[in-house]
Amino acid sequence: VPYTHFISLPISDIDVQRRVKQFQDDVAREFLRDVDCRTFVDPGSLHITVGMLRLLTPAQVAGAIEYLKSLHAQIYDILGTRSLVVNIGRIKAMEQNPAKARVLYTLAEDFEASDNRLQRLCAFLRESFTNAGYIDEKRDLTIHVTVIKARSSERAEGTRSCAGINAVPLLKKHDMLSFGTCRLGQVQIARRFLHTESGAYESEGAVLLP
Repeated sequence: VPYTHFISLPISDIDVQRRVKQFQDDVAREFLRDVDCRTFVDPGSLHITVGMLRLLTPAQVAGAIEYLKSLHAQIYDILGTRSLVVNIGRIKAMEQNPAKARVLYTLAEDFEASDNRLQRLCAFLRESFTNAGYIDEKRDLTIHVTVIKARSSERAEGTRSCAGINAVPLLKKHDMLSFGTCRLGQVQIARRFLHTESGAYESEGAVLLP
């Protein structure tokens, strides 16, 4: 059964989105002009994924939203009632071999390096939803923001799988690129594949952050 929703920390800062779009435009011209199986993530949909969910009925959706809201006080305890400000930057490949990369992402890190509140918040949400039976993922939590993906390309003779993107020259130039800082404003239960007019994923329900 495919995943239907995910726990999201959306990145809605306009300046960060604008810088990501500029980066995408630059690398499309300079590095990926002849790669027809790359796809750029809509800057309006940028987010940190905490965990994937299978919510197959309205009752399951309502239950996940209610559970998220029940964690409100603990979320505020982790954040200390202070705004969660993060740095967005440094391009990485998800795969060990960047010459055959399928996901390129940027890191999201606490503005104050010693703070560690973003990691603690994400780990708390992941563990809580896992213990409640909503998350069944076994892979480790990696806090990141996807900006480019490799995908199967459509050809007249049918769909052709993509071997990946050679990201080596791209990473060499943009490894330390910064997209700026932003405040994370909420934790959402977001729906996959459905977007608002701004490009953001549709939210089923959320807890606002300080």
